Amino acid sequence: MGRQNIIVQEEKPPHPLIPLFGFIIILIIGGLSYMISPRVVHWLKNTHFTLGGLIPVLPIEFPAGWPALAHNLAVTAVLFFGIFTIGTMMIFFVAKPPGKKEVDLDMIRKEAQQKRKRR
Repeated sequence: MGRQNIIVQEEKPPHPLIPLFGFIIILIIGGLSYMISPRVVHWLKNTHFTLGGLIPVLPIEFPAGWPALAHNLAVTAVLFFGIFTIGTMMIFFVAKPPGKKEVDLDMIRKEAQQKRKRR
C-alpha cells in the first residue's frame, strides 16, 4: 500500500462565552415578558371577544384566590415561552449548521466545465 495524503482540517473550538450570551438573552426575554405582563393581564381581563359569536374567548377570569402577582407571573411564563419559541425559530432560519462548510460556486462551475470538456 502506498502512502496516502490525507489532509485533516483542524476545527476551531467553540467560543467559551457563547453559553453566557445565551443566558443573557434568556434573562432579557424574561425581563421583557415580566415588564409587558401587567398590560397583557389588563387587556385579557377587559377585552370582549367571542369566537364565531358563540364561544366567549375573552375576557379571561383568573382564579379568585390568586393575587395580582400570580396573574402577572402566569402571563409572564406564557409570553416568555412564546417569545423564546419565535426567537429560536428565527435563529434557526438564519444560523449555519456547525458542520456545514461553505462551498465555492466558482469551483463547482470549473469542475462542471472540465467534465463537459472530457466528454
